Amino acid sequence: MRGTVMILGSAAIFGLAIGSGLTRHAPAQPAPAAAAANWQTPHASAGTVKIYRGWQGHFFTDGDVAGRSLNFLVDTGATTVALSKAQAQFVGVDVDHLSYDQQMETASGQIMAARVTLPRLRIGDIQLLDVQATVLDTPSDIALLGQSFLSRIDTVSISGDTMTLTKS
Repeated sequence: MRGTVMILGSAAIFGLAIGSGLTRHAPAQPAPAAAAANWQTPHASAGTVKIYRGWQGHFFTDGDVAGRSLNFLVDTGATTVALSKAQAQFVGVDVDHLSYDQQMETASGQIMAARVTLPRLRIGDIQLLDVQATVLDTPSDIALLGQSFLSRIDTVSISGDTMTLTKS
């Protein structure tokens, strides 16, 4: 199906309250000027990040978009980074002017989403610029870290309960 983006795998829990240790982000004001200025960082950065298996065997990590912290579920089966409307608004995206014209297939069924470009997404020491993402009209406590980020990492490996991301 043309125009359909797949979000599968761990996305089945997208939209559910995940449990202790994760913070629900309420809609917030646009990112402060200092954070917005960081969106224009002129370069990506390299590094290695270790992520440890957590709740129900999934890999969770903290990261930030434009200096605003988010919790991410690493979902190697998700096509893109995916944020709820509230999360997107929290990191400074103007969600009221997005076009929700992308049909998404999730483990829970079809939903509509809007495409956006996140000027800067950082997980640990790894920072990437211009990361493609989707904004879903679905409440969630956790954002998905999908292939639009992971495919730009040099090495993604899992050994036991540790996932290692390496970007040179």
